[in-house]
Amino acid sequence: TWTAQKQWSDSMTTALGSYSARTIVGEWGAPMTTGTDYNVNTDGDAFRSYVRAVSDVMHSAGMGSCYWPGLRNGDSYSMTTLSTGGSPLTLTVTSASGLGRLQWAWQM
Repeated sequence: TWTAQKQWSDSMTTALGSYSARTIVGEWGAPMTTGTDYNVNTDGDAFRSYVRAVSDVMHSAGMGSCYWPGLRNGDSYSMTTLSTGGSPLTLTVTSASGLGRLQWAWQM
């Protein structure tokens, strides 16, 4: 029900306490095939606020993470789609802004 970045950020920061330097986020993600622009800094959308807050906290703390899922056919959270129509097989990014937030989180 949280739709503000501050809600997500405060919760994550509180839960981490002084352990952020030793923490790896096991899984995180949001729909990437819906056209949501994760570069837009606005509250009111739970997924957008979540992605922005979590990636900001991870970036600031220098944390590692695993984006879920990188590739999973038919899953709106998938960061890529697989094209099997030819050879070689190709992966296409489903959300440039989602990828950008992932790269920001990883300090890339």
